Amino acid sequence: MDTLWPENSSIESFAEAFPIQADSLFRELYFYFRSQIKVQREEPAIRNLAIIFKATFKLSSQKGFHGMSLRDLSSETNISMGGLYNYISCKEDLASMIVEFVGARIGGQIYTDTAIATGNNIELKLDQTIRALVYTADIFQPWFFFMFMEAKNMSPSNRLRAKEFELRAIKNFGAVITEYQEGKVAGDTDPLLTASTLMAAVEAWYLKQWHYSENKITITDYADYCVALTRKLL
Repeated sequence: MDTLWPENSSIESFAEAFPIQADSLFRELYFYFRSQIKVQREEPAIRNLAIIFKATFKLSSQKGFHGMSLRDLSSETNISMGGLYNYISCKEDLASMIVEFVGARIGGQIYTDTAIATGNNIELKLDQTIRALVYTADIFQPWFFFMFMEAKNMSPSNRLRAKEFELRAIKNFGAVITEYQEGKVAGDTDPLLTASTLMAAVEAWYLKQWHYSENKITITDYADYCVALTRKLL
């Protein structure tokens, strides 16, 4: 790759620059929740976490999180019930870990200098923010899909945390839009409504990837569209 993010605006360039790498995701998960995981040997723990969470995403998409049991998870992963209890104490722990990891660890990195390193170029900052949102939703699609689709089946506290994550993302993007409007004298379009519209478009990508795949719409196409859409709204 000749140039790096942000000069290179591809998803591959973004993925290399983003603080959390897809291939080290479960290592990040292990260290984030290390205090509550009983398995101390890193490699087996990381390997099993990957198996457990991938199976959770698969089972929840097939029968819903509410219809999934720990026995289902044990059968799908070939990890005994006792083995599962080394990582979680109950099914709701899975939802709690997903919501916290997405909100605090993944979501918390979207607005960092690594993801959006723009200096004083507000036009580029707006572009990068939009692409960062779209690309992150693509890279971590199962996590975002689960949190959106299964919020209604979570405990009240986890449901509230999932809601707060979306509201915080809209607020942060709205702040970028406001900064853009002030710097570009771009009219008085409501930043909150514009940010909400963009977030709905991001959600459509990770909720209906099959639709875009069938119509041969790539993640690059979609990111370009979201940038153009936001500019028109402004």
